Amino acid sequence: MVSSYQGKLHELEKEKYPTVAEIMSRSFVTVTPDTDIYAAMDIILAKNASAALVVDPDHSNVLLGIVSEKDMLRLITQDSYENIPHGGGVINYMTPADKVVHARPDMGLNHVAELFINTPFKKVPVLENGKLVGIVRRWEVLSKISQIYKQNIEYLKVHNG
Repeated sequence: MVSSYQGKLHELEKEKYPTVAEIMSRSFVTVTPDTDIYAAMDIILAKNASAALVVDPDHSNVLLGIVSEKDMLRLITQDSYENIPHGGGVINYMTPADKVVHARPDMGLNHVAELFINTPFKKVPVLENGKLVGIVRRWEVLSKISQIYKQNIEYLKVHNG
């Protein structure tokens, strides 16, 4: 039954995909570069997050980097394998902003989906003119895709009996 709808879906006029701005979250976990790595760990654990965006302490919309669970796991490897003292500010562990994969608010859903397909990330910051404006997660993209699919199926049922 679904396969009979697939051909008809292509006949529908393609509607413009929603943009990242329409699905992104404006709520995200932030820390500053001097936040102790263990304090940052407590923050992301308390917020049930997988990373924290590192922002300029004087301009909270300026992204300096991102510190993830994976970055924090380096603490244990440094101690046990490299015998390097650990701790200190997240600046010592974060991925700097110039290496952070990000989205733009004007990106279409199809483009941000492609970004997630081609990278291992589950979420990426959203930057507009170099300023942090949000975060977009894989599940937000999947949720929107599911919603669009269901709307298209309903359209076909109504218009094609």
